[in-house]
Amino acid sequence: MQAFSGSFGKMLRQIRVDKNITLREFSRTIGYDPSNVSKIERGITPPPATIVLKTWAEALNLKPNSGEYQEFMDSASLARNRIPEDSPAAFRNKLLPAMLRTVRSQNLTEQDFERLIKLLNR
Repeated sequence: MQAFSGSFGKMLRQIRVDKNITLREFSRTIGYDPSNVSKIERGITPPPATIVLKTWAEALNLKPNSGEYQEFMDSASLARNRIPEDSPAAFRNKLLPAMLRTVRSQNLTEQDFERLIKLLNR
């Protein structure tokens, strides 16, 4: 059984809990079996397609274009081993492959990645 990125599942669960929404209530709202949502939250199965996640975001009262919404959607894409759909084409096709080659050749640590992220967020 393949394990998927737990960060999306943890995020989903945290948002749901922070908004005082039970697993059963959330599942009923989105029309999913609670055991399947639980598997996603535990990182056992991947998140559903983006179109489905938009309904989930609405059920969680995440506002489109908010940072929380964007992080939710991006995290789901990454958990499915996909580059977020709204990433600019130049980034996906040219810049990202170059960055990955550079990172691979440098053997960066987790601390190095954190510094890189801070630098990119300036």
